[in-house]
Amino acid sequence: MPLFLIWVRDSLVVILVAGAAALGLLFVSLVLTRLWLMAGDARARRRRTRYLPVVAALGDRATAGAALAALGKVPRAHRPAVGRLLLEAMRVTSGEYVDQLRTGASTLGLIDVWRQQLTSRQWWRRAEAAQALGLLRKPGISDVLLPLLDDPHEDVRAAAVGALGLAGDPLVIPALLARLADESRHQRVRIIEALQQFGTEVGPPLLAHADAHPALVPLLAHLVGELRLTAAAEHVLTWTQDANASVRAAAFQALGTIGVDGRAFYYVLKGLSDEDAETRGMAVRALGRAGREDALPYLEPLLHDEWIVAAQTARALRSLGGAGVAALERAAAGLGMAGELARHVLWERRAAQPAGPA
Repeated sequence: MPLFLIWVRDSLVVILVAGAAALGLLFVSLVLTRLWLMAGDARARRRRTRYLPVVAALGDRATAGAALAALGKVPRAHRPAVGRLLLEAMRVTSGEYVDQLRTGASTLGLIDVWRQQLTSRQWWRRAEAAQALGLLRKPGISDVLLPLLDDPHEDVRAAAVGALGLAGDPLVIPALLARLADESRHQRVRIIEALQQFGTEVGPPLLAHADAHPALVPLLAHLVGELRLTAAAEHVLTWTQDANASVRAAAFQALGTIGVDGRAFYYVLKGLSDEDAETRGMAVRALGRAGREDALPYLEPLLHDEWIVAAQTARALRSLGGAGVAALERAAAGLGMAGELARHVLWERRAAQPAGPA
């Protein structure tokens, strides 16, 4: 056999042996990794089983003292697992039990650990620490969470928003409002959810923010509706007269959510003749959500308006009961866009009605 072929054969043998060895090592590595993960899961279950009764005992005055004493003896390696149990309990409870859970976290030294992790190089540690400190709802904790609203990592900023909402300090409301317009850095829905935690306390800071930042009024008017800030109705009425069509449309949309009283009814009727189609559509929506049958004579002609207005009108008429349905039936007998819209909405109404007995 030529020397070249012998060399090729020997080389292939070496390659095959090396490949087999590599596959063997990979298999052993996968098995060891799986065993290590299974052992970790088993340890986690044992620790959960061991310490869950201790955490539960914090909720009973008769056993809280003994439970705190037991937490003081928890080995350092077990404290993160106990901390997770404390946080799980904080998510679903309130009142005095939270105070005991907070004391338990302090006894374990976890509050200091979480504070230190707020400056960790790993973004996920910063996010987890922010969530934990928010759940503590400890007075003054917002001061250490506020800087995270400008963290370079989006998930950390989102965690900080949620934590500030949980912490419940109304002083952070202006800081949350200031980030609403920055869509690239904050998930707006998270900010709204955080602001909802403060209830009506959001109203005055929101209106002050609107006065200071007129360009943000359309966004803030939407937020008035999202948060159902009925106390802001007077401001919303002034926005319906704004020179900016986006502000007027957002104001009528907010009125449709917070409610149309006698005074607001006058403003909404004026909105039906607004020069901007979207504004007219939102005024129609507000009347439809108000369910006022006395609006019928003003609404019925708008079935022949632009599409965005006519579509809102058809839905509004459907919501006005028998009189509105009769108006839709009159329109359905005709041709054109109004007839098509009316027929479609009537079909939707029939489809939504429960079927009668067979």
